Amino acid sequence: MNLRKRGLGRGLEALLADESAKEQKQQSQTVQSVEYQSSKAVSQDEAQVIEAVDDRAAIVGALFKNIQKENLLLLEEAETLRKLIAEFEAIVRADLA
Repeated sequence: MNLRKRGLGRGLEALLADESAKEQKQQSQTVQSVEYQSSKAVSQDEAQVIEAVDDRAAIVGALFKNIQKENLLLLEEAETLRKLIAEFEAIVRADLA
């Protein structure tokens, strides 16, 4: 029959085994903490990259809007000049006739 020893009767090996188990648990917790912190740092870096990309996308979007407005203004100006030329030609023809 195998009796389980208790207290001081367990011997030095039992105490050392308990300490090594505690060390392993602490190491495991430390590794998990480091992994969490590194993943958190990566996610912060990703967030900064995404924010920078969003900022650049907003800038590009604004640039396209400005270009479209400029083109629209040029088209409106060309249309107005065409109308003025047509009116001027009509006036000149009326005076010559």
